[in-house]
Amino acid sequence: MDDDRREPTDEDLRRRHAASLAQLKRMFDHAEGECHAEGECHADPIDEEALDAELDELEEEQ
Repeated sequence: MDDDRREPTDEDLRRRHAASLAQLKRMFDHAEGECHAEGECHADPIDEEALDAELDELEEEQ
């Protein structure tokens, strides 16, 4: 397979790892919203658009 992408540097890997950890933290923080006995959670919805934008930014850096 010919792949024109360059090998990720340590800095690239560090930034990806940090972005992944930040995304996981946001997901867990949002999941910890208050839930009532009926099972209705009032956690903030995850901003899919913002996550997609972050992913696009990381992919552009490669």
